[in-house]
Amino acid sequence: MRRARPAHRPFLAAATVLIVVLLASGTALTPAIAQADPAEDGPGWDIRPVYWEDTSLPGGHFTYALTAGTSIDDGIEILNLGPERLRFDVYGADLLSSAGGGLAPASRGSPSRTTGDWIVPTFATVEVAAHGSVEVPFTVSIPVGARTGNHRGALVVERRTSQAEETSPSIDPRRSQRVLIAVRDEVDLGAEVGELVGVRERGRIRFELPFRNTGNVSVTSAGVVTVEARGREVELELSPAGLPAVPGGVATLSATWDDPPWVGRASAAAAVDVVVGDDPPVRFASSRITLWLFPRTLLLIVGGLLLVTLGLAVRAAPRRRSPRSAGEPREDRAVRRHHRDGRRSPEAVATHGGRGTRAERHRRRRYLGARR
Repeated sequence: MRRARPAHRPFLAAATVLIVVLLASGTALTPAIAQADPAEDGPGWDIRPVYWEDTSLPGGHFTYALTAGTSIDDGIEILNLGPERLRFDVYGADLLSSAGGGLAPASRGSPSRTTGDWIVPTFATVEVAAHGSVEVPFTVSIPVGARTGNHRGALVVERRTSQAEETSPSIDPRRSQRVLIAVRDEVDLGAEVGELVGVRERGRIRFELPFRNTGNVSVTSAGVVTVEARGREVELELSPAGLPAVPGGVATLSATWDDPPWVGRASAAAAVDVVVGDDPPVRFASSRITLWLFPRTLLLIVGGLLLVTLGLAVRAAPRRRSPRSAGEPREDRAVRRHHRDGRRSPEAVATHGGRGTRAERHRRRRYLGARR
């Protein structure tokens, strides 16, 4: 005979599925990052700021606010998208009005009248391998006695071309990025660091710290996260180090703790040193946070087991009869049950004395036999 399914089995099946889903979500593999095939890259090259994704510079331009006699360091990245090694010249230039309207950087070798001499790259000539890239640092130095106000210049990267390419009007060997400089007459240094956040990622802890320049001059920042756990102290460097931040600029500094303990308690705090030119750094510190270190997979397993235990306890608890059914004769309960189910009228049940008709007794015997 067919055995009746226990009432708690659906709950156990649902709990098992829940545990499997939670474990899968906690230990899912990192999706593979699609990488471009170098063979698909067409010939050409491009440039971009080194801190392209880390700072809030507008429009990809290099924007600074400095006082006379100070300087700031930055960088540009040259990307070779083609299959051949390329050679480039890097130089600063004045930004001049062009004959067709708009602005254009002065040609190489032209004498500087405004900001061209303020922009000095570390390397005047670089070579970039096929499908490779090179970072070129440069320094913007404001001379003593510079006029207060806004100044415009450009950082130019020019590719060395062959004689045939020089005669082709369709080939433009230059790329440039604007350099916008605001010269201030005094320094109002200010910065804000937000709340330090620590998140566990695959056995490591990643710290993130929001940083905002609230002063009136551009600054560079470098900082550390100090972690205390199990009686030892770990110092982690925040990146990107040396990030230039314009007035009002916002950036996120980050650091990774590669070997935290599996279980325990840790505390962490961050400190950021802000520098203007050659002045001594000024430190801004965040508040200290507390981290409770537990593996996410272990927490999911414990939570699933607690759900299963709670479900079994609920199923095993005895059901209480309602007061109406407890003191009611069996015949009256049978009449009410049949009346509720709509199978027979109360009068028919009363006529047969609660035993039911012949067909109903037959169905009852089959039901009781199946339960045995």
